Amino acid sequence: MRLRTIAVAAMAAVLLFGGGVAALADPLTLAVNAGAIGIKRHATDPSGGLEVQLAPGYWGLQGVVGAAAEGGAQYGYLALRREFWLRASRFGLVPFFGIGYYRQGTGFDLGSELEFMSGLEAAWRLNERSTIGLRFFHLSNGSISDRNPGTEALTASYSWRFGARER
Repeated sequence: MRLRTIAVAAMAAVLLFGGGVAALADPLTLAVNAGAIGIKRHATDPSGGLEVQLAPGYWGLQGVVGAAAEGGAQYGYLALRREFWLRASRFGLVPFFGIGYYRQGTGFDLGSELEFMSGLEAAWRLNERSTIGLRFFHLSNGSISDRNPGTEALTASYSWRFGARER
């Protein structure tokens, strides 16, 4: 029951603050990423994922629906992100926070099926539609379980915005 309540609250936050259903009418962004998870451990595993990012909503927040395969594990998540572009520059920083379901498979044992993700992406805008970036994030159950080893990942990303919309 507790997991269901948290999942419903996360969906509500993404829809409310991340642009909501109205954001679906605006151009969407598709992002792919690849890199390594477990970078602070002695053993790293490959990581890759796919995200659909909604158009910005309240306070510029974007809702994100994503999935990743990480070292034999799978992670499906909902997140909020916010782009901060430097004036007269193509460079920006993008903090993000998410919550999701983690299936361990042959990957790292993170202590729980419910995992939180928080991180930062350094992004470079190639043009009005595409961006490349380098993102670092932490994946952890936030000590809601007896065991909370957590892990970190470093991935490169490429995103493509559908439709022509000024950023």
